[in-house]
Amino acid sequence: MTIADYEMLAKAHDLANVDKMMYIHLQAFLNRNVKAEKKTGKKSKPVFDKFNKFFDYEEAINDVMNKSKNSEETKPKFSGLGDLLKKGGK
Repeated sequence: MTIADYEMLAKAHDLANVDKMMYIHLQAFLNRNVKAEKKTGKKSKPVFDKFNKFFDYEEAINDVMNKSKNSEETKPKFSGLGDLLKKGGK
């Protein structure tokens, strides 16, 4: 497995975790939908009227995707590994 393959698998794992978080937040949103309300005058209305206000799925995906772009702009983790291997570990 190459380093590029490993980084791709790590990104896929992070994206799978975002999906799991979305389902957890969706369940919490549905549970909250029954209970959470705020008063406006004499009436009350839900605190979060839309799921996107509770959990921004697109932002979570962008965070995972941009995390790799930000790390590419900085010095890669294994940038000196090739030189070290060429020298024989000395």
